[in-house]
Parts: sequence; structure tokens; C-alpha cells
Amino acid sequence: MFRKTITIIAVAALAATSLFAADTYESGLMYYANESIDASDEYVAQSREATIEFTAVDGSPYETKSASATYALKNYGRNIQRSISGESEVFALLDSIYDGYVMTPFNDAVISYDYDQLDNQVVDGVDCEVYEFDVALDSNSFFAGSRPDQVLGYDNSDDDYDGDVVMTVYLDATSGQLIRQVATIKVDSTLSYIQTTDFTSFEADGNTITVPATVVTEGQIKTASGAVTDVTSFKAAETFSGYALADGWHD
Repeated sequence: MFRKTITIIAVAALAATSLFAADTYESGLMYYANESIDASDEYVAQSREATIEFTAVDGSPYETKSASATYALKNYGRNIQRSISGESEVFALLDSIYDGYVMTPFNDAVISYDYDQLDNQVVDGVDCEVYEFDVALDSNSFFAGSRPDQVLGYDNSDDDYDGDVVMTVYLDATSGQLIRQVATIKVDSTLSYIQTTDFTSFEADGNTITVPATVVTEGQIKTASGAVTDVTSFKAAETFSGYALADGWHD
């Protein structure tokens, strides 16, 4: 309880000296990216396919597992029921990382950020402006409905970003739509990963909705037991489809 109280105080102090992501993109391409992500918060993929390749300490692959999940929206999306088929280890691992909702610098859950503009790049034939963000956010932002926990990406003792959460976004240089994001995230000494997301967009109720189409997450999970540390190295490839509106799903 004491630790959680200190964490909440730290979040409040950081927020007081920083601007929330939803209120800072007043013009330019990031304004349109932010508007689209805000409009997309309540959309849930009803189908999710995942394959995980596990690799040994020397980097050689030794096992591949696959599973799929369907999501049924109940009570107008206030509740979601999931059905999983395939190998249970797949979603057990993914659930330890996130709930299938990809966080970006444009989400309201972001406490603060700093960014640099990089050189333009072409992604899938689209000319993109590229921005690299140092991000501070609550670790439980990756899980819908979770209570506040530790702040990731910001070191209060140094009053600066610590590089634990870096998000590089690729925005369509014409429309501002989010095309791709590469996020490098270190949660703690036991979990770190790189997540590459390609987004798709569609129109709904007069808004441009931007949601993940494919997500590739590559990282390590470490579990220590005495002098032995178990290391699970993995590469998870997911596809999302069948998006539907859910009431108050994430932010």
C-alpha cells in the first residue's frame, strides 16, 4: 500500500509539470494522428491470430506455437468475453505483456513525452514523417481496467526520461495517419521487448479510426530461481481483424 501511494504521488507530480498527450498536438501532422487515435480508443478486434517462435540462449529457434482468439462484446461492449483455441502458452505469454491494445504517444494514458523529428522514410510505399518519442506512462496502461502502478520511462531522481520507453512513429506525410510504430520497452529486469505495429485505418461515424493490423513483439522474459535464471526468448507475430466499437474499452 505504501509503495502504491508513493507511485500515485509520483504520477501526479510528473503530470503537474508536463502536458498530457491529448492536449498538446495543436497543429501539423501529429494533430491528425492524435485525433484519429482518440477516436479509436474504444475499438476492439474481434479476431486475433498469434504465432510465437521460441529461441534458445544461442539464438536458434527450438519451438513454434500458435493460437487464435475471438472476442465477443457483451452489454454494448462494457464486457468482453474471449475464447481461445490452439496452444494455451501463446496467450499466456502475450497477456503478460499487454491486452492486445497497442499504446502510442497519442494516447491519453501517456503522462508526458519528449520527441525528436528524424529523417523521412518510405513505409509500404507511403512517404512518412518520422518522430522518436521518449515516453513516460504507467506500466498498467498496457492492460485495460488496471489500477495505477509504477511509472515507466521517467527517473524522478534525475528528473529526466530514462529511455525505458521509446516509441518511434511513422506518419503519412500527407494525411498524418499513423502507419507504423516501433516501440522499445523495458518494464523491469524480467521483461523487455521491441514491438513493431503496422496500422490500418477506416472511417466510422465520421471519424478516421486507426487500429493495429499486425503486431510483431520480440523480447525476453527472465525468471530467477537461485543461481539459475530461466530466459524465455520469443518472437510473436499477431494479426488483428473484425474491429467493433466497445463502450469505454481502454482509455
